[in-house]
Amino acid sequence: MSAGDYLSVSDLTVKYGGLLAVNKFCMTVEQGEIVSLIGPNGAGKTTVLNLLTGFARPSGGKINFQGNDITGTPPARIAANGIRRTFQQNSLMFDLTVAENVRAGLHTRVKSGFFASLFYSAAFGEEHRAIRIGVDRVLDAIGMQAQRDIVARNLPFGDQRKLGIGIAIAGQPSLLLLDEPAAGLNPDESAQLTALIRRLRQDGITIVLVEHDMRVVMGVSDRIVVLSRGEKLAEGTGAEISTNKEVLRAYLGDGSWTMPAAIN
Repeated sequence: MSAGDYLSVSDLTVKYGGLLAVNKFCMTVEQGEIVSLIGPNGAGKTTVLNLLTGFARPSGGKINFQGNDITGTPPARIAANGIRRTFQQNSLMFDLTVAENVRAGLHTRVKSGFFASLFYSAAFGEEHRAIRIGVDRVLDAIGMQAQRDIVARNLPFGDQRKLGIGIAIAGQPSLLLLDEPAAGLNPDESAQLTALIRRLRQDGITIVLVEHDMRVVMGVSDRIVVLSRGEKLAEGTGAEISTNKEVLRAYLGDGSWTMPAAIN
């Protein structure tokens, strides 16, 4: 597979009424990369994730994933093709345990019907064992075996964030999109998140990260793409982006980040 063939976004555009939220955005991601998408508030970052996962339909442009045009494809079909995502807000089932939340994330792999489960057929028994193994695999990956029986609402916020990622990887995606996973985390929790993202890449998952925490971004990214007002402003390594005058101007003008201090 050549560069850019894994995920390729070309001239992606979306309008909401008279507002041009994303304008002719282009990006490529190679298999095994971690690419971060950053930008000031309102730059269009989450809109791009929504377009990639089918939660928004583009007004123009194309999205190609593993050689297939997925532009405008419904979210369930995109997820079935190996793209999963997290959301800015926790989407946990707070009254269920950690293990039950992960098991729910495996629901797309359940094939046995009602009667098979009623009579505990061989197929259902095998599937049930596979799901148990799948839950353990996910809990090992996110480092939460010890919390498996804790109700989700009783978890520290950092662990709730990790569990959200666990639910997303339960379906064994090849491409994972993370939407501000470090939001609200303290420095220790952010460091744990950074280590988790690196482990996921080692496990063969390609990652697109939208994040405001620049220490996380600089700690994991192979490349960084900068959005401003719906358009690509810059692209490069962490070192290149951290010294790009146009990028610094965009952040300082927005006033929402202390960009120079965050990248030291």
